[in-house]
Amino acid sequence: DNTSLYTVIDGVLLPKTPEEILAEKSFNTVPYMVGINKQEFGWIIPMMMGDLVSENKMDEETASSLLWKFHSALNISENMIPAATEKYLGQTDDPVKKKDLLLDLFGDVFVGIPSVLMSRMLR
Repeated sequence: DNTSLYTVIDGVLLPKTPEEILAEKSFNTVPYMVGINKQEFGWIIPMMMGDLVSENKMDEETASSLLWKFHSALNISENMIPAATEKYLGQTDDPVKKKDLLLDLFGDVFVGIPSVLMSRMLR
């Protein structure tokens, strides 16, 4: 469960996880707007990983090893790692671009996909 990475359940504003609130339909009806920026999560990943996300060393092997290391936090099954690596990093041979594409993958998993899922649940 990745909720603890970015959800604060304080008992007042969020008495339960967003998924529980939506499942129970115990939320107020209010306008809801979702927006996602380019590399939404990309600013914190290099801070957290330091040299693991080096601009000069990024290749499919390094990306795969990072995904293996963090696959449970990213909620990516082990058998999907090769497909995710190819889908995101297979577009270029440039290591700098590969690093940016890997950050896109992390941003999509941590911000993009949860935003879309939340929007669908609210709908």
